[in-house]
Amino acid sequence: MKKLLLPILLSTFALGLQAQTYCAPTYSTGCTYGDDIEDVFIGSFQDTATGCSTGNYNVQTSDTVFIQQTAPTSISFTSNWSTQYFALWIDFNDDGDFDDSGEHLWSSPTNTWSTTTGSITIPSTVSLGSYRLRVRSNYSADGGGVVFDSDPEAEFQETV
Repeated sequence: MKKLLLPILLSTFALGLQAQTYCAPTYSTGCTYGDDIEDVFIGSFQDTATGCSTGNYNVQTSDTVFIQQTAPTSISFTSNWSTQYFALWIDFNDDGDFDDSGEHLWSSPTNTWSTTTGSITIPSTVSLGSYRLRVRSNYSADGGGVVFDSDPEAEFQETV
């Protein structure tokens, strides 16, 4: 079975791939109103008790998430403080954004107080490799898959 390697946020690629520059999201409230990402579970990967990040943006380049192509992979996110919507993107074409067709993989259908769960599937058309992954926590709206790099009420976490 083929597996897709998703190192988490801004890490140096072991294969010598050229590092892509990604915009850092900006917002005016972020953690002030509880828009944090406390726990992240993607398949067997887990990052717990992450809390609120400086600048409400957490880049974790030392983490790696392994996801098998075409196999549904469970995801779960929690926030510390209030009801949140969550969303997940992967930059499959390594162009430095999450705006392209097929890069938004999941949004929570409602904002919940505790754990939000779902499932993602990496399409078979995606080349095996390392890609940037972005998770967003947002109080006010699900965003309909729009990444909102400039969101007044959000926290972002990225993984390469």
